[in-house]
Amino acid sequence: MALSHFDGIQWLNRGRGQGPGMVVRDFRGRYGVNYAHDGRILFSCDGKVPLSIAAPVAWLTRPGHFEYGTNDGRSWSNRFLNFTGPRVARFAENGLFPIADPLIPVRQGERVLAAFDELYDLLGARRYSHARAVHLLEGLLLILHEQRTLAETTAPRVAAIDAWCRRIREEPRLDWDATDEAQRAGLSYSAFRKSFRALTGLAPHQYLLRARMDRAAALLSTGRIPIREVGERVG
Repeated sequence: MALSHFDGIQWLNRGRGQGPGMVVRDFRGRYGVNYAHDGRILFSCDGKVPLSIAAPVAWLTRPGHFEYGTNDGRSWSNRFLNFTGPRVARFAENGLFPIADPLIPVRQGERVLAAFDELYDLLGARRYSHARAVHLLEGLLLILHEQRTLAETTAPRVAAIDAWCRRIREEPRLDWDATDEAQRAGLSYSAFRKSFRALTGLAPHQYLLRARMDRAAALLSTGRIPIREVGERVG
């Protein structure tokens, strides 16, 4: 029997990278989820006064005029997924995709990053399950919805992991040691690793490798830095 429950979404395009510049675009007939994990961006919707927002931050796009990014040469991380279809209208009606409130300050950056990248990587697979992709999209939107209502304080264990992940992404070339970080957080290594995987979807060494590869891809995209030097910069 064909599974029709997840019908109603058409995937359009996606991107994941890092660089300076502003996106200025009139979206017609398309919707999107955007996420900046690092840096600081300017954000404006439908001609409103631009807001300066520190990452991690997410925003939803829908038909209308959007401007976001940096205008001073600073780099910022940019992940986006665009889609369309009648299912999006149901998302909007039930509050999962709020049209009038597109900007979402993020408190659980690593959780959002892991959910976004899981969906992104699935869509990039040669063969993938459309139903699974829509399910992951709904999960990502639910996580973003939860960011709006999280308490001001975050569990110490989650805060410690989030802070360590941010330091890794700022300096991926360093020789980071998860055992040392677990001790600083007052946890056994096994407890730290279990919490780390639950939050990020990766083991600590896998997360470090991904951070290094992301930084390498950003450096190589400039076309100005030799591969050997890129390797030295990212460790």
